[in-house]
Amino acid sequence: MPWVDELQVRHLVSHLTFLQDQLDETDWLIARKSSQDTRVPHLMQLTGIGYFAAFAILAAIGDIARFPSPGKLTAYAGLAPGFH
Repeated sequence: MPWVDELQVRHLVSHLTFLQDQLDETDWLIARKSSQDTRVPHLMQLTGIGYFAAFAILAAIGDIARFPSPGKLTAYAGLAPGFH
């Protein structure tokens, strides 16, 4: 392999390693924050919901008190069937 190609491969591997380290750190921080929120374990009891998805759901809902009933929340989330 020509030296220029070797250099480029080393640089690309270095970039990938750096990005993977950043992803790992971010993943660790999200997991740590999720362990401090009492709502996350309840959401994680649902099949396929991990700590990241649980945080995304909580962010989408915001303050749950703004929904006067469970039906309003399911309608907001697009989970309630409707009739036209």
